[in-house]
Amino acid sequence: FPVTIYKIVEPEDEKNLIVHRYKTCAVMLNIKPYGLGHVMIIPYKHTANLSDLSGEERSDLMEGINHSMQILEKHFGCDGINVGLNKGKVSGGSVESHLHVHIIPRFIGDSGFLVTCAQTQILSFDIEKVCHNLTKAYRE
Repeated sequence: FPVTIYKIVEPEDEKNLIVHRYKTCAVMLNIKPYGLGHVMIIPYKHTANLSDLSGEERSDLMEGINHSMQILEKHFGCDGINVGLNKGKVSGGSVESHLHVHIIPRFIGDSGFLVTCAQTQILSFDIEKVCHNLTKAYRE
């Protein structure tokens, strides 16, 4: 899937790994996930700064984070969740020009955040199937 941040406005959601849309942002699976069910919430407004979003957009983003956490806990039965926003070039974000929030389900016994960030973990799951199942879960 050659997904770019700019494809969030295209109608081919499942092809682009978008599992749900809110009024001002979308939830999509990460093409290079740190773990099973790793999603990102991406505002439609192209900005690198949280402060550039309107109050409504920030509220929608936070509601999306909350809703996504509930869905991931229910759907995957995870033991915990990491939520993170990278800002700026040195923060580790690969798309520094467009704000996005990562939500990563965590499980007892998984390899840990630093190991997965170092890209040493082998992940074995079908991202298309996860996309399809999460799309259904958001509709429930």
